[in-house]
Amino acid sequence: MDGIINVFKPAGMSSFSCVKKVARSLGVPKAGHGGTLDPEATGILPVFVGKATKLADFMHDYDKSYRAEFLLGIQTDSFDIWGNITASCDANELNDITEERVNKVLKSFIGECEQIPPAYSAVKIGGVPAYKLARKGKDVEIKSRKVNIFSADLISYDSCSHKGIFEISCSKGTYIRTVCSDIGKSLGCGACMTALIRTQYGPFNIDNSVNLEGCTPENLLPCDFLLKDYPSLELDDFEARQYASGAYKMVSADDKPISGILLNEGYIRIYNNNKLFALAKYEQANEEGIIKLIPYKFFG
Repeated sequence: MDGIINVFKPAGMSSFSCVKKVARSLGVPKAGHGGTLDPEATGILPVFVGKATKLADFMHDYDKSYRAEFLLGIQTDSFDIWGNITASCDANELNDITEERVNKVLKSFIGECEQIPPAYSAVKIGGVPAYKLARKGKDVEIKSRKVNIFSADLISYDSCSHKGIFEISCSKGTYIRTVCSDIGKSLGCGACMTALIRTQYGPFNIDNSVNLEGCTPENLLPCDFLLKDYPSLELDDFEARQYASGAYKMVSADDKPISGILLNEGYIRIYNNNKLFALAKYEQANEEGIIKLIPYKFFG
């Protein structure tokens, strides 16, 4: 059984545990996910099954969208409500913070910006995830990184509970917990994240997701669902055998849809009998516009 299932991960479960549960439901020995969600977060978690696991690394460059809830007045070491409180302020100090002020701060993050991930994160320091060092009580110093926030919209802010909700679209490597913490820093009162839903991850969204009970073979997406924007080429049985044995396929760059390769980062889907057989990368073979299709991953 091969394919991708777009799981809506529930809260209180690690991404690894979610993958194990999906694998048991489908009765498959091999499965993996395309991007970790924190245990208390919910939302989109693409799970790759069988030969589709070869495509998991294609997920890492996709942009993501989230819906997050935050609380003003409390700071924690993990930047979320499940961490240890490191600072807090009196509720009276929050009375002059309006929805307009919160919205202005949130909008200021749009564009390319510097962000420091929380100590309790998967960022590696000397090859060790930062959260493992933090749990041992060691000082964790994480360097800032450039991220890109494409949109950020404040959905609501309650001046009584001092809680707010925003929706955000961002590049890979963006920590929404840090966004929540930075909102508090900018307002001078501290803040932490209290809930998080990943609503979209590349071509995967809530509309094409299923809950754990829906992880059945009928809901498996084909391996090439993730590759549908790449051009394709069909090989006959003889060509497929030759290709699998190491013979490069040579084609003209003017042939359709080969001409689309240059617009798609050099990848092309290779099919045999209308089934995904391989994924190839191209290399210019000569000045006459002949392209060499180099095997990258096999699925046949």
